[in-house]
Amino acid sequence: MTSNTDIIQVQPSAVTPRSSGGPKVTSERKTPIVTKENRKRHSQPSTSVKEMITYFEVKKNKDPSMKSEIQEKKLPYLRVSVLCFHFELVLAIELNFLNELNKSLALRITVSKSSIKPNCSRETHEMKHPVQHYILVVQAQDSGHPALSSTLTVYCNVLDLNDNAPLFDPMSYSNEVFENVTVGTAVVTVSATDADSGKNRQIVYSITSGNEEDEFEILQNGSIVTRKLLDRESQAVYNLVVTATDQAVAPERRLSSTVQVTILLKDVNDMAPEFITPNETSVAENIPINTVVMAIKAVDKDEGRNGYIEYSLSNDPVTNGVFSLGPADGLLRVGGKIDREMTSNYTLVVTARDRGDPPKMTNMRLFVKVLDENDNSPIFDPKQYSASISENASIGASVLQFTSPQVSATDIDDNLNGRVRYSISSGDANRDFTIAEDSGVVRVAKNLNYERKSRYELIVRAEDCAGDINGAAVRSDTAKISISVSDINDNPPTFLDSPYLAYVMENTIPPNGGYVITVKAYDADTPPFNNLVKYFIKEGDTDIFRINASTGDISLLRALDREIQDEYILSLVAMDTGK
Repeated sequence: MTSNTDIIQVQPSAVTPRSSGGPKVTSERKTPIVTKENRKRHSQPSTSVKEMITYFEVKKNKDPSMKSEIQEKKLPYLRVSVLCFHFELVLAIELNFLNELNKSLALRITVSKSSIKPNCSRETHEMKHPVQHYILVVQAQDSGHPALSSTLTVYCNVLDLNDNAPLFDPMSYSNEVFENVTVGTAVVTVSATDADSGKNRQIVYSITSGNEEDEFEILQNGSIVTRKLLDRESQAVYNLVVTATDQAVAPERRLSSTVQVTILLKDVNDMAPEFITPNETSVAENIPINTVVMAIKAVDKDEGRNGYIEYSLSNDPVTNGVFSLGPADGLLRVGGKIDREMTSNYTLVVTARDRGDPPKMTNMRLFVKVLDENDNSPIFDPKQYSASISENASIGASVLQFTSPQVSATDIDDNLNGRVRYSISSGDANRDFTIAEDSGVVRVAKNLNYERKSRYELIVRAEDCAGDINGAAVRSDTAKISISVSDINDNPPTFLDSPYLAYVMENTIPPNGGYVITVKAYDADTPPFNNLVKYFIKEGDTDIFRINASTGDISLLRALDREIQDEYILSLVAMDTGK
């Protein structure tokens, strides 16, 4: 039997000699000699803070009893002195246990010649249930003949010391719950036990970490319940630290322990897909079929099938066949011919649908702008124009304006591809005309002269401005402009072969009415200004000579005498009929 430090010991010095006739029976309580031993070599780490003294007197034919309380783990040992009347006292001890299950563990006693050594503890690590009460029956017997004895029953209550912290079983908890549980739903229940008694074993639970947003609360039965609606998409896992604290009377003596609680939220299909791509894009016209226009992307914060997204396009007569959409990858592709001049933009309705039960879906209106390609040339309609302008028109005077609806050139392309600029490509070598590049207005650049050139055949070119875009090839068209210059009376008649010289014989009159010579004047202007030239004799012998105003024929009116005057000089005038 192992020895320990708790001792109930009979002191030899406290034994009184026995008189003849057996032990002395008395009702008087005498104070025994009580001593204290502290055998450190047997002591456990928990040492005593006070000593409990128990004493009694052995009396004949009497079965005394006593009651005592001792705080667990408080004293290293206990000494009880027994008063006897014989020096050769033999001490016998008989033990009875209140809890038979702990008979071999709750109390151990060593009996020597003069001492009893018990080890009393309310809880031991080997006990399933703590022992709170001990009953000891102590018998003192002398060595006489016959032997006389006396017994004492000791009732010992072990007072609890708050020396045990609450213990969780198991050491950690984990549970899964659906994210849409209602407020007040129990998600997990923890349990802790305390081997102490009374308030020392009463446990209060609290959540000391991981519950910053107060989503959970813990009831005093250990059930953790929801205080708010949960959302897996915001937080999928909660790692809570739950503390169990006993309720010892002195708050500073309270003991606690913690346990890790993991709560996993299971997904429900509560989130609809959300598009993260822009709702507008562009595509160039005439691009090949199956060309990828854009990748449409939607996200679903759910998981598993609830977060798997399929894409589709709504049926629309305008867009049917023009575009196709990959159901899994969301790639928008060209499905047919795209011509901006026929349709400059499209509005597609894209649907993103998850595979939940029931599924959730989101629609997005996608605006697709068709980018222009320079696939159309400017067109003159009609392709031939005519104009008339007076030769005395001032410089800058407008001849023809091509921006009017009847004579302009149009290009149905867009932006620079459809912007038309004009130029005179031929028919005006002298650059008598200019054309405004942007408006197509034809203007007089120099003084015109009908007599120099009365008609122009200009070739006007209309081309787009695609060349301004990275030097791309331009497209063009041409038209013909016929410009007639109208004459004005700006030229006087001019005598041909001036000066004229004629000879006549003296003393005779020429035949044919005295005809001498015909003068002729030319007028560069057009009829009716130059078809009637009038002739007059401005200076000279008008009494001798006559001129036909219409024909310019000069006639001699009478015969001449050379010896009198051998030469005559006439000054003639030719005049047109213009104004």
